Amino acid sequence: MQRAGGPRSDGAGRCRVTLWTPQHPLQPARPSDPVRLLAAGWRRAAHHRGPGTVGCERVRDPGVPGCALCAAQRIGLPLSRRLRRAPRAERPAGQPRRHLPVGPRGGAPARLATCPGQGPDAQQQRVYNGGGVKSPNALLVIAKQPTPGRTKTRLTPPLTADAAAALYECFLADTLDLVRGVPETDHLIAFLPAEARAYFAALAPDFELVLQEGAGLGERLDHALTACLHRGYERAVIMNSDGPTLPVTHLARAFAALRDGAEVVLGPSDDGGYYLIGLKQPAPRLLREVRMSTPNVLADTLALAAEEGLQVELLPAWYDVDEAADLARLARELADAPPQVAPRSRAFLAHYAGDLDLLRDEC
Repeated sequence: MQRAGGPRSDGAGRCRVTLWTPQHPLQPARPSDPVRLLAAGWRRAAHHRGPGTVGCERVRDPGVPGCALCAAQRIGLPLSRRLRRAPRAERPAGQPRRHLPVGPRGGAPARLATCPGQGPDAQQQRVYNGGGVKSPNALLVIAKQPTPGRTKTRLTPPLTADAAAALYECFLADTLDLVRGVPETDHLIAFLPAEARAYFAALAPDFELVLQEGAGLGERLDHALTACLHRGYERAVIMNSDGPTLPVTHLARAFAALRDGAEVVLGPSDDGGYYLIGLKQPAPRLLREVRMSTPNVLADTLALAAEEGLQVELLPAWYDVDEAADLARLARELADAPPQVAPRSRAFLAHYAGDLDLLRDEC
């Protein structure tokens, strides 16, 4: 919006115009206005703020042709509400006042198309930059707050309830480090219970926290994945936190498979389930109609995917640490692994070295 009287000369061959701060919700943010004018050849002049004046003045260098309004229009910066809006169609008699007609001469789509950074071509970029979504990929870790007596109960014995909960906390922290190594992804934790938000916020301040919702595991997985896809992510992958030595290449491969045409990606685990599932579109049957925590989870999921006509890609198999034999396997793997692999789990196992020697003898 320009001052009354339009652009005027300051007597030195320079054209002076005052830009008013955009008040319309579809206008660019205030910092972008001067940046775009400076890019068009304008330099800062002394601020002039009088009664009824908002914003700041810009003075064009004499060597740059054109006036302020022309230059601003060339770079797509609207200076008046009239220029920001497309002409509206007449409201038909009897039509509700709030109705927004669509078409080339009116309505929300037409007005959006006339504003910089708006319209269909800009919607995806706005989702990534303005809707809390920074990447087309969402990688979620499903987790519960470690609680003695309720966490890793199949590892008690040989571990005590307190030690089993501490071990899972090590698994969780190592898994989060693993996730941080996956490039071009947004990182999230789907957590339980609701009162554990502060715990997870302290554990992983760089992760977004989403509360698990649903009665069973399958329903909670479906809700978490579907919510991410509805937010604008192109690909959503969710993984467990029971395998701290999972190669990071498996996670990168999951997103590559979805990007290259697969509609579902699964990471099989040795117990008949899966450590990871990824989707490009919601697929509730694959999660809600499978009996979780059984040896047939993977097979049942593949059968449902075939019924739905979905293209599935399988990742290399891996293992979850749920029982004493799995813990012994983890100890053997870490003995030969580089020191940067699962450092917290490694430290825990070193602390319980005597108990693990007994486990190795039994396995």
